[in-house]
Amino acid sequence: MVNANILAATSTKTFNGDVYNVGNGDNISVNELVDMMGGEKSYGNKVIEPFETLADNSKINLELGWKPKGNLKKWINNYINK
Repeated sequence: MVNANILAATSTKTFNGDVYNVGNGDNISVNELVDMMGGEKSYGNKVIEPFETLADNSKINLELGWKPKGNLKKWINNYINK
């Protein structure tokens, strides 16, 4: 995400409020994210989670040349196991 912001800040493009998705192409639910971090779960009010929230990053790739560099699952695993 930092690289995407740097590309946008240094671009000569006029954005006019354009929105860009910077997802890496992995569809990870909130529950999966919590499971990756480990620990005990506690549930509050039941909220229905969207089935899929996969970001389409093709616009930022095409217009600014941005591509995802990392893998969230690997990053969390490396961070937790340090």
